[in-house]
Amino acid sequence: MFDLLFKSLSDLNTQTALLEACGWDEQRMAYVIESFKSVCNSRFNQSSSKITIDEIKKEIQENLRDSLNESEILILSNILDSVYKDMLKSNQENQYEN
Repeated sequence: MFDLLFKSLSDLNTQTALLEACGWDEQRMAYVIESFKSVCNSRFNQSSSKITIDEIKKEIQENLRDSLNESEILILSNILDSVYKDMLKSNQENQYEN
């Protein structure tokens, strides 16, 4: 999931939303993305148990609230939701094909 999530961060629509949340500051956007990736990699790649999207969003919010503003965290949460919905849709389509 996180590979797909990180790939979506390079999407033009996603980058535009992040840039807007960062006050059109590209350095700030790079910082937000790196902070986000760091939390995801350190907290979730080591977990062998299943984790819900709500748990992921809560964990990210708790770990980034001191370094990111609300609009930046909201955009990241929206990106998570979008990737998660795309994954569910893809899984459903694959089930229908089999």
